[in-house]
Amino acid sequence: MMSKAAFNHSLNRVELGVGSYMHHSSQNQSQTQHYPSPKELNMVTLYSRYRFKPKSKLKEYLDIKTNIKRSYYLLVEIMEKIKVIVRSEKLYDPKNPSIIMCDPNLETALNVKDLHVTEVRHQILKHLTLVRHQNWQLNYNSCFIKRGDISIPPAKTSNVTTAQVSNKDVKYVVKPLLMGLLRSECDEKDRTKAAFTFDEVISLLFKYLLRRRGTLFDSRNIKVARVHLDPLGRALGGIVRFHRCQAENLLKAQITRIGDDFISHSFGNSCIPNVEQLYEDIEVDI
Repeated sequence: MMSKAAFNHSLNRVELGVGSYMHHSSQNQSQTQHYPSPKELNMVTLYSRYRFKPKSKLKEYLDIKTNIKRSYYLLVEIMEKIKVIVRSEKLYDPKNPSIIMCDPNLETALNVKDLHVTEVRHQILKHLTLVRHQNWQLNYNSCFIKRGDISIPPAKTSNVTTAQVSNKDVKYVVKPLLMGLLRSECDEKDRTKAAFTFDEVISLLFKYLLRRRGTLFDSRNIKVARVHLDPLGRALGGIVRFHRCQAENLLKAQITRIGDDFISHSFGNSCIPNVEQLYEDIEVDI
């Protein structure tokens, strides 16, 4: 398997179209290399030609699905084909469509059960070899797929602002369904605690996941939690999968900031406001 460093080195040998130039001075001649920006490198990666490695399961999969056999592909073309298949066959979590849930055939092709959309490129590149002596700009001009980047819109999961979360002293009440699960991960002294900082809630979630790592994760991608058979999925809004990068946004949808006069009280205290008022339903929309 080609390492990331080796792949980047190979990319640098492709004709970037952003070129290099000669700087001449009256005293000497020196060559100054133009280093491509991250955006340029992204375009180079997407619009360079690749060939599949021998016996690639992904090539077999695409040959069957598309009924087309080719010697070379642009990376963007392969990603587009995968996207069309995932959408048409609904291979994603309906409540968290950023997570691709592979059927047995796609699992065999990518050697993973579930992955976040941002991980697709990496999985595809494992199957490819970069073709030398090419100009990505010519490929781009002749390709019908035009995009500067392949990304997903930010998750809309909360009314908790970044400023609030970045304040380490702000405390929150966690919705009852989720708190019932996280309570088991609390230290003995915190078992009756009513309010938590955001960092404390995150820590409790990861303790919960770590304790159940044998059943919630596929060893081929430990960044995706498979919560379809665990009450955590329902507590997080009815999702069946989520990626590590989504954890904070999912939690933000399950917490309510409280006033300073409430911070020191526990759930058992009689001065606690009505629970139904504290826990408003916030739809998870990823």
